[in-house]
This record gives sequence, structure tokens and C-alpha cells, in this order.
Amino acid sequence: MNNIKKDKNTTIAALIPCLNEEKTIALTIKNIKKFCSKIDIYVCDNGSTDQTSQIAKSLGAYVIKEERKGKGYAMDRLFQYVNADYYLMVDGDNTYDVSKINKHLDIMLAEEVDMLIGVRNDYDNNSFPKGHKFGNKLFNKAIEICFGKGITDVLSGYRILSKKYVKSFPNLSRKFDIEVEMSVHALELNVKIIEQNIKYFKRPEGSLSKLNTYSDGLKILSRIIIMLIDSRPIYLFSIISLILLVLSMLLLFPILNYWLDFGTVPRIPTFILGTFLLIIGFTIFLTGLILDSISRHRIEEKKVKFKLFDLS
Repeated sequence: MNNIKKDKNTTIAALIPCLNEEKTIALTIKNIKKFCSKIDIYVCDNGSTDQTSQIAKSLGAYVIKEERKGKGYAMDRLFQYVNADYYLMVDGDNTYDVSKINKHLDIMLAEEVDMLIGVRNDYDNNSFPKGHKFGNKLFNKAIEICFGKGITDVLSGYRILSKKYVKSFPNLSRKFDIEVEMSVHALELNVKIIEQNIKYFKRPEGSLSKLNTYSDGLKILSRIIIMLIDSRPIYLFSIISLILLVLSMLLLFPILNYWLDFGTVPRIPTFILGTFLLIIGFTIFLTGLILDSISRHRIEEKKVKFKLFDLS
């Protein structure tokens, strides 16, 4: 087993959100302890009706309760409650390979990384359904297009985070969209992100996933759109404005030609619609400019607070 570098007082906490994971939580905790003995384990019981909490406690984990259902709520509770220098975020279903925790922590410490993401490149058969694979690729591409930097596995639940990052993370997510918000927050702050390949295992027999391909996929997509409006409004508003302006020109150009030739305005309803689209298009563009100025100011404040964190 590798030894964690830096000073011996460096603290590591494993954060595990759980909902009815009695069949897998024991293996998850034992594997974490096996590969990283110097770690405190915190389990957030997200309203379980089985023996998840009791099993976790029996294995020495600290158990925190969060009755509001959703991974975002569970992680928010853990981020508020737990204090450590570094945080391992991992699901309680024993699907993520944790054998390289110490290696990953060494990288975090040596290279002063604020977020390490485990990329699920090596996985068992049927551990990653086709719908999930497609959605993951789609969201990875959307993040790259919208926020200017690609993350290979934006929905990965295996992450190691610095205290500086965790305590600056606002977390407005409630469900499985939390990984998207975490990734965008890191990109906004321009923190150092490193990706490492990990194995992804199939859930044990009788253990059920809480992720719904379609409903949770829509929630994740809506979170990307919300964060795009919040972080880069000019990007989205310019596209909408351009579409409306092009439509208005298509409607108004023939009318303008007719007016120049004959001095009268035909098709009054079309003229009114085209003019309305033109006005709305310009209004949306100006709104995007105003929101972009506000967004830049907000991001600047977040960056300043992040940089000053070590001085507080």
C-alpha cells in the first residue's frame, strides 16, 4: 500500500451518499479501508428503509441523515458537515474501483489539483447500459461546447476534491445533476482538473440503480441549460436572438421589396409578426449582454473568494 505523501496531519474523508444500499455498502466501506487505511468514512443515509445505516455504523462509518431524497441533497449535507483536507466522493453501490485511492491522492498533493475525476473506461459487461453511455457522451459534448473545455466523464461519481473546492461549491443541484454542477463550477473557477482511468463494475445481484435514464437525463440536460444561462448567458441568448432575427428577415424582406416597388405594405399580419420577431430578437440580445455583464462580475467574485480561501 502506498503511503499518502505530504504531512502526516493531512486528513482524508470518504463521502458516500446512500439510498437503500444494504447489499453493497459493506463492500464499499471495506474496499475503501483496504486501499486507504488513513481515511474517515461518512455515509449520508438519504431516507433508506433498509439496513444501510446499521451496516455502515457497524463498520465504523459516521452516518448522517438526510431525509430529502436526491443525491444533490445528500452531498450538500456531507459537504456542510464534514471537514477534511481532501474528500473522496464515491457512490455506495460498490461499482467504482477504489484500489488506486492512494495513487490518486498522491497526484492531488504533488500537483496541487483541486478535482480528480475517475473516468470509467474499463467496465464489466452490462455495468454501463447503452442509454447511459449515449447520455454520458451527449452531456460530455454539451459541456465541452458550452463551457469551452471537455471533461471525458462528466457524470462520474468518483471524484477526489480539495477542501478549497468543496467549501467554495454552492451546490444548487438536488438529484443526479450534481456532477454536472460540480464540473461547471470547477471550469468557471479554472481550477486544475485531472482525469484518471478507473474500472467500473456491475452492480451485485439484487442491487438496484436509482438512476432513471430518461427522467434523470432530462434533469441533467435542464441543469446544463440553467448553468449556461447562469454562466454564459450571451452564448445562449445570442443564438436565440440570431434565430429570431433571421426569421424576421425572411418574413419582412419580401414585404420590403414589395413596398419599394409599389409603395404599399401587403400582408399586414405577416408584417406585424416579422416586426414583432425583430423587436424580440434585439431585446433578447440586449438582455443577454446585461446578464453576461452580471455573470462576469459574479464569476470574478467567486474566483477572488476561491483564491483567498487559504488566507481565511
